[in-house]
Amino acid sequence: MENVFNRLLKSENNIFKIIIDGESSKKYENKLKAVLKNKGIKVYKIKFVNDKNDPLLRLADYMAGLIRSYFDKKNKDNTYIYDLLRHKIKIPY
Repeated sequence: MENVFNRLLKSENNIFKIIIDGESSKKYENKLKAVLKNKGIKVYKIKFVNDKNDPLLRLADYMAGLIRSYFDKKNKDNTYIYDLLRHKIKIPY
């Protein structure tokens, strides 16, 4: 997954908004922006959201877990679901 994330970051120089599941402080947000800036990536806004209030974030969280489970080969049920959705999932390589 780290390789996928690194390739995505290499392809994007400007990111308008990053939405992260959970709560955090302004200090953490500034640190994250600094790390991305050091990699040459400009982020305009980082937003921390509780997934209980955002159904799309819950869906994204589920899909991320499904994909990770598939690549880690941890769960036969998740492999089946991943295979059903494979044609809809785009992972930059």
